[in-house]
Order: sequence, then structure tokens, then C-alpha cells
Amino acid sequence: MAFKLSVANEATKKTLISQSRRISSYFQPSESEYVSKAVYPPILDLSREARKERKIETIAQNITKLGTVEEKLVELNAPKYYGWWSLNLNERAISYNALPFTQFSTRTCLVNELPSIYNDVEAIALKSLPAVKDKLKDLILQEFEYVTQRTNRRGETKTTATEEDRCSRNFIPLLNRLLVNQLSLQNEDLKTTEIDCNPRLEAFWSCGGIEPDKILRKVREKNEKFLKGKVDDPIDRPIQYYGTPCLSMRHNKPLPQLLDRNSGLSVEGTVPSWNLDPRVMGYKYKHCRATNVPGFWPGTENQHGYMSILTRGYLKQREYQLTASDNQDALHVQAILHSFAWTLSQACYLGFGPYTELTYPISTQTIITDGQNYSLSAYQLNTCALYDKHSGPANPFRNVCYSTNEMKLYDIIENGEVKGFNDDLLKSLIKFYLIKPVEPQVNMRPYLSPELYISNVSDTERRKKVEEGFKHLFSNRPRHILKEEIYHWEKIYKIDHDTRPMEKKKRFFDIGGKAPGMKRMDEFNPRYVPKHMRNPPKKSRRGRLPVQPSIKL
Repeated sequence: MAFKLSVANEATKKTLISQSRRISSYFQPSESEYVSKAVYPPILDLSREARKERKIETIAQNITKLGTVEEKLVELNAPKYYGWWSLNLNERAISYNALPFTQFSTRTCLVNELPSIYNDVEAIALKSLPAVKDKLKDLILQEFEYVTQRTNRRGETKTTATEEDRCSRNFIPLLNRLLVNQLSLQNEDLKTTEIDCNPRLEAFWSCGGIEPDKILRKVREKNEKFLKGKVDDPIDRPIQYYGTPCLSMRHNKPLPQLLDRNSGLSVEGTVPSWNLDPRVMGYKYKHCRATNVPGFWPGTENQHGYMSILTRGYLKQREYQLTASDNQDALHVQAILHSFAWTLSQACYLGFGPYTELTYPISTQTIITDGQNYSLSAYQLNTCALYDKHSGPANPFRNVCYSTNEMKLYDIIENGEVKGFNDDLLKSLIKFYLIKPVEPQVNMRPYLSPELYISNVSDTERRKKVEEGFKHLFSNRPRHILKEEIYHWEKIYKIDHDTRPMEKKKRFFDIGGKAPGMKRMDEFNPRYVPKHMRNPPKKSRRGRLPVQPSIKL
């Protein structure tokens, strides 16, 4: 018995036909869905190492895909709500025999001479030497002979290290002004450089190939089923550097390359294999933000470092604790750490970073002085991604630091005269100011969107949210809710020995919750917003929108 469906409305009829076709088992594929060769999904390696590597690469790709500088820097902090458990390095706290570890952690080879690029300005430096020499002698007498104040405002005698820093910080800006005024005719780019006094310098990166500590070894030994034979496998260690140069100069054009990036491996000098736990050298770990600050904020016009001048007063204090025989290595460590941190933080503002490899090198110049002793360095950053995948032989690039040994500008000041003046050192110092920045020949920001910075984004809500988060993170203020910790009695009586079975289970290690150090930045309860202020407003239970408060004029 058949039934005939009579539909008066034509629109209803079309709707029923379309619905019946949608649930029909008959399907007519189009020609575009056919391929000449079968395509199968990739076969993934399900081992622990492969899964860990894919997880890290996913994080790196997510950071690289972001379009603005601030979003990349915020995303670097996203996995850790309370900050990364990082090795803290400071410009003025250098351990004994720290040079091998410094070279390994920054992947830098050391060359004890200046590069050949300074030979191109040899003739100009010789011509400018007499005029600069006379004025520099007067400046030295003014700062180191006629100024004899040795006390602070309270009349207390300063230490030798503090006194040397005071003299250096007074002398260095005057030295820089003298050289800029005398050499600006030979190098007109000096007129357009920006000078920062005591800028904030911070850099964060992840160093791969470090051996695990005792706690991690114990954890791996307990999990013998999955980690058998892998107890001593190397890990990544986050590193956070803090420094404050006395003076830095920036330009809107980068410095020229010191050598070809691909020929870095042919340079004489090696990167030591020093993969021990840095705590054996006296360094400490601490929870801190992943901050990269080259002394200025994103959006500044002059973003390419030209030169930085550092003080060396910490060596006086270091001699009491260690020995003066290690001072030359300490100066090399100071130059390498500062140069690497400054170029790395600049690279982060150009769209690169600890998980985004460079596509071209970045160069800078560094001078360490107390007015009498000088150490000159030229540094080229060829690689900035140093995590596990890019550590060791897997990375085809390495950074290069050209550094001279400590040299004296003069021997002594007697009877109002500077004796034993070193003309060769002054000539090398002049050459640093004669190197001219060059116009970039490559795309300087290949991983950034046309907006470049969050301030150029038209979306108001996105711009406000990212900018507030960026400023809060880079202020290094602690979280308003402190991180939970395990007290000693809990470690003894509740974790190591279960002696309190009747106590209420409310701590994170009792209920099997996530450890505080694993908490992400997006795992928090947002601030309460009243109903009438929400966008879009929340619907009431009765199905209608809440009444907006009326405003009486």
C-alpha cells in the first residue's frame, strides 16, 4: 500500500527533499576527490623521546607563527604561571673557571684577535690619532688626577670596587662624547646614534645538552619501566641573564657582518663540551620570568646595537674571594655573556628568539674598561636557538667572539703628565667608532606580520589584553597569589612516610593535582564581571536580557 505525500507549500517541499538527500546513503563523489596516488597519514614514532621532541617543536612553531613581537614574548612565558626554573647569570657575578661553561651555554668560539674588517679603516684611524690623543690625555688628568674625593655623602670611605665603578661611570660618558665629537666627520652615522646610560639588559634562552641533577635522576630511577637506561640523558636548562652596561649606542641600521655565517665552523677555536650541572660552579636556580629586554621597548626606531661599554669594578671584589690569575678569563666571560645577551634580545625584537632560529647574523661591539685598562671585543650572533634539537653537532652554526687580552692605555700619572701612553690601543679604540652601519640586504623581520607590534593592531580588545599582559610580565612583579610549597614536616610525615592517614586530603600532593610549577598562565579564575557589564551580556534564567540601569540626566 503506497502513500502519496501532497505538499501545498513549494518551499516546504524543497526543504524535505534536501533533508532526505542529506540522510541518503547514496553519495556521488566529485572528480576532485580522486587522486592518482594514495596518500596515507604519516607513521609517527611513539617513543618517549619522539613525543617529547614533537611537543617542543609544537611550542616552537606556535611562537614562530605569532605576528607581533609582544605576543611572541608573552607566549614564551605561557607554559609557566610562576616563571621558569632558570639558571640566573649576572654580569657582575662570575664564578671561577667559568669560561668553558660560558662558551658551551652560548655556543661561542673565542678568537684572541680582532677581525679583518677593522683593517679597512686603518688609514683614517692613523690620521685621527693625534687630535684624539691630546684631548684624551686632558680628560684622563681631569678624572683620575684632579678628582680625589673618596667618601660618599655620609662621609664613609668607599671600597676599592665601589670607588673604581664610580670613577668608571664618570669617565666613560665623557670618553664616548669625546670620540663621537672627534670622529663624527669621518663617520656621519655617529650623529644619528642613540645613547643609553645604564640601560636594562635581560636575556632568556634554553640551553640543551646539560646533564640532569640528583633529583631528576632519582625520579627517572623510580620510573625504570619507561626510562631504563636513560637516567643520564641530557636535558634543556632555561637560562636568564641580567646585566646593566654603563653605556650603549644604537642605530637604525645594523653593523656589517664580521665573517660569513656559513663559514663560522672554519674559524680557529672550538666550543668546549661542558655539560655539567652549573650549580657545581656556585650558580643558583630561581623561578623567574622569561624576559628579553635589550635596553629599550618594542617600537623604538633605532633597534640595532652599535656598541656597548662596560665597567670592571667587580674584579677588585673578586680578587678577595678568588684570585687575580683568573681575571683575564673573567673579562672574556663578561664580554661573551653581554654580547650574546644583547644580540639575542635584539633578535627577539626582530621576530626571532630562543625557539626561532636566525636567518642572518647580528653583530655588535663591546668595550670593558676602568679608564686605564681596556678589553675590546667584536661579536657575531649566528645562532640563537640552542635547545636540545639545535645543540651539539646538530647545529651547523656557532657564534664567534673576537676578543683582545687586557691592555693598558697608559702606565702612570706623574706630576700632571700621562706617561707610557699606548698609541696602538687608542688606534684600535678609534677603529670601533669608525665602523659604519650598512643597509640591510635581507628581510630583517621574516617571521612578523605587517603590524610588527601590538600597538599597530586595530583590534582594540586584543591590543589591550596583550599589552597589559606584556607590561605585567616584563615588570618582573611577583604573582599576587604566592606559589604553594611543601613544608618540611609534610615532606617527612606525609610524602616520604604515610603517617597521617586520617588527615583531610586538601593539599595538591594529597589529591593528585598538578604541581604548582606546572601551572600554565591561562589556568586561573578570571576576575568577576557583573552581568550588566559583560559583553555580550549574560541571559537571565527567564530567557530575557537583564534590564540595563537607566541614567538620569
